[in-house]
Amino acid sequence: MSTTLFDKISELPKSCIQTEIPISGFEPITAYTVKGKHSGKHLVITAGVHGCEYVGILALYAFLSELDADSMHGSITAVPIVNTSGFFTGSKQTVPEDGINLNRAFPADRSSTDKSALIARAVQKHLYKGADFLIDLHSADINEKITPLLFFPVDEIVDESVRQKAKAAAEKISVSLRVASRAKNGLYSYAAITGIPSLLLERGGMGVWSESEVSECVKNLKELAAHLSILDLPDTYSGEKTAQREFTKNVYDEACDSGLWFPLVHEGQKVKKGDVLGKLYTAQKVLIKEYTAEFDAEIMYFTLSLGVSKGDPLVAYGAES
Repeated sequence: MSTTLFDKISELPKSCIQTEIPISGFEPITAYTVKGKHSGKHLVITAGVHGCEYVGILALYAFLSELDADSMHGSITAVPIVNTSGFFTGSKQTVPEDGINLNRAFPADRSSTDKSALIARAVQKHLYKGADFLIDLHSADINEKITPLLFFPVDEIVDESVRQKAKAAAEKISVSLRVASRAKNGLYSYAAITGIPSLLLERGGMGVWSESEVSECVKNLKELAAHLSILDLPDTYSGEKTAQREFTKNVYDEACDSGLWFPLVHEGQKVKKGDVLGKLYTAQKVLIKEYTAEFDAEIMYFTLSLGVSKGDPLVAYGAES
């Protein structure tokens, strides 16, 4: 009988230690740790920061099920669902109790009692500590389409050695596009600022998942763990090496006002400087803004939502230097 994805995620190895990360006044976050028989690095993997991004969540369960502590050098701590209430209520991007995008809650506001701030504080306290590397798994949300890609930190606020370690790891992962990021307020971004080499992997989207996408994500996690010498994989594991490009010029267009959004591009599409990427209208059909490409580029992701609010992401594009 063939093994299904459900079979893989329904049973975790006996060596997997389950712990609960407390969130004051709310349900805890479940974490799993597999400690290898041999000494080595500590890899932290998170998923489900956005509750409707499913590929990474399933991939992390599947990845855990395949770990063999006896052959591991080091340890892996995994949190498949960081934003539990967002996951169970199907909340797009936000923590439903406060309406805040959890990936914009880092660094944590230490004076806030919002659930998003409490989760961010818990992640910083319990997951950053002792981590040698961190990767945060995402997909495009239920209203977005994306090209699979890796974000890695390049901002000067991040230590040079941290930037180099993150980039070196990204280059070993079978994803065709890596994107230089100067973000400072995400789970992985702030981890990098604190000194932890970190990446953000995007694969999947639109509130759906497939076994092939999950399998590719599991492969990416194994590649990273092998790069960190936590897992031993044959040199031929990844098959033919994926040609990887690096985007260093990137634009992330957001809605300048609430309105009706009409995208005119798709993910992976190549555009020329001045091309119209989409149009934003009022509900009375008055044009608010026409979004155009600032340079020759490729579309990384875009939103499919007809109705958007001020500040919502609309389209992102980038190019190699």
